[in-house]
Amino acid sequence: MSKPADDVGTGVDPSAPSSIASQSMPSSGGGPSGQVPSSLPSLAPGNTSTASTAPVALPFRTVTTPNPQYATGMVGILIAGDKGPQAAGFARYAKDQLMKNGKWRNMQVCVFIDQTTADAFKQYQNPRKGAPLAAADFARLASTGVWNSTPVFFISTGKSEKIYQPNSSPNSWWPRA
Repeated sequence: MSKPADDVGTGVDPSAPSSIASQSMPSSGGGPSGQVPSSLPSLAPGNTSTASTAPVALPFRTVTTPNPQYATGMVGILIAGDKGPQAAGFARYAKDQLMKNGKWRNMQVCVFIDQTTADAFKQYQNPRKGAPLAAADFARLASTGVWNSTPVFFISTGKSEKIYQPNSSPNSWWPRA
């Protein structure tokens, strides 16, 4: 006696009922409404529970957050030291997420590779309440050594983006007015 043929390459019996349920996603802000799977089929025979999806951990941690009172958002993020070569990509991702979810048209993103430097920056920014950095701030932070462990300072102004590498020249890297 032979069993029914599976769909080619899927390992799924075509005569079996589908265990993928769909739910309608609400439309938000003019975006399309669509159907998405709410669970994946079980791989274990007889298992009727649904698979849960764990949140994906970001490869960085936010050290300082931008203040919505300013037109330019300023955020500091901490990445693992071995992720230094990817720092610009993380900065761009953080900028994209914040600009998509906030009111900022301009963004400054400072990427740190060690906790001590991130803490020093946070201590500097806390009394400033998340204000964006200006020329005098860059020089003050240079005197504290913050730029030594900062592989990327990312500036986005509208459609223009600039990436600086503070740790390559910690005492003179910043943009001049």
